[in-house]
Amino acid sequence: MTRPFLIVLSLLAFTLPALTQQQRAKRQEAVKELRTELRQWFMRDVLPTMSRMHSEYDASLSREDLATLARLRVDAKRLRSQVRADMKSLKGDFERGGRAELRNRLKALREKHREEYMRIVEQVKPIAKRSRTKLRELFDANEEKIEQWRAQSRKIIGDWKDDHDELGLNDRGEGRLPLLGSSDPRKSALRFILWDGTVDESDE
Repeated sequence: MTRPFLIVLSLLAFTLPALTQQQRAKRQEAVKELRTELRQWFMRDVLPTMSRMHSEYDASLSREDLATLARLRVDAKRLRSQVRADMKSLKGDFERGGRAELRNRLKALREKHREEYMRIVEQVKPIAKRSRTKLRELFDANEEKIEQWRAQSRKIIGDWKDDHDELGLNDRGEGRLPLLGSSDPRKSALRFILWDGTVDESDE
């Protein structure tokens, strides 16, 4: 569940203008402040409910499906770690102003990870199909709460940008990237299924 946080923070960093060293330090401190606020909110208001849903879902699976899913969750977590490392490697390209190089690197990284991602997805699909009734039950029962989470995540980012006009992020629309799953139910279900129930310490 922490991957959306990482992606949003990385995208925010890439949209910021070139700054002096002093301004860059101020920007990094502001992004750290946002990350801390998002994490505190997630741990307090989101994680308890998500953990309950996760436990209920796992309990509904057959022993064989749960064993397969445990392996796939390890694979997915390893892939997320690799994506995180690769995103960090792009920082130098951006700060040097090499936008063309940055675009090329992003394209190469997408291709690099797509094959492994699709391998995981194809193995998850049969499990998702067999458990779709339970998934629908869980998401329907918590639909209102999930929408509240999405609204609150947008508000946190919007308020943060309003408080940091000097970073050049005055358009609140840029903060409307969903932090929790996706507006596509299938993508939301996939992320939920592959979540291992933990929050990485490295994302603090």
